[in-house]
Amino acid sequence: MTNPNSMLLPIAESFHSYQGEGDWTGTPMFFIRTAGCSVGQHPEHVKWEIGQDKDFPILKTGYPAYRCHTYDGRGFWCDTDFHKGVFMSIDTLIESTWEKHICITGGEPLLHKEKLEVLVRAAYIQGIFVHIETSVTIDWSCNAWITVSPKQGYLSTMIQRANELKLLIDPSFKLGDVPMEILQHENVFVQPVNAELEVDFDNLQLCYNILREMPRWRLSVQLHKFLRVR
Repeated sequence: MTNPNSMLLPIAESFHSYQGEGDWTGTPMFFIRTAGCSVGQHPEHVKWEIGQDKDFPILKTGYPAYRCHTYDGRGFWCDTDFHKGVFMSIDTLIESTWEKHICITGGEPLLHKEKLEVLVRAAYIQGIFVHIETSVTIDWSCNAWITVSPKQGYLSTMIQRANELKLLIDPSFKLGDVPMEILQHENVFVQPVNAELEVDFDNLQLCYNILREMPRWRLSVQLHKFLRVR
């Protein structure tokens, strides 16, 4: 007998907005944030960096932020809440989409990669293109646009499959620490580490400085935060 939950996705939230990052900035999309994350750490389990982050932020949902680390070991607070809210069927998610694009984000959406494969196929039949935002610590291959913000433990094979890379920029970023496979990627964006609802303009300036050294890279500004929309 088929498991009745086999085609249900655990959803933290879903909403309609504009893509604010990368190549598709300004494109209307239906955003689906799947529940769960395999790279973030709960504050209770975090080994604090000496002299840094004495307090952890509370998200607007009331949950404490999780501590995450970029591919080169830099720690930052995740500004999203990926706790499960509801289970939703793939059919319901497709029917809720008036846009021509669905963006699956997280947490880490590839925790649910088997169900996402079904969603990608169902969306394609309806003429909807699917985008996946991932840390690429889980292997996956599917007909979707793959946006990668590489975290600790990323897979080199997934870097090669990515359509675009986003490097998170804060004062600890060192261009010399960027792996060659990322430096050689054809589509790299730098993006300031921002607060949940605010842009960090100091980190934005750091992005500008990096682009002077890497002029073929581009800036991803998280436009939705400037517009004050989701």
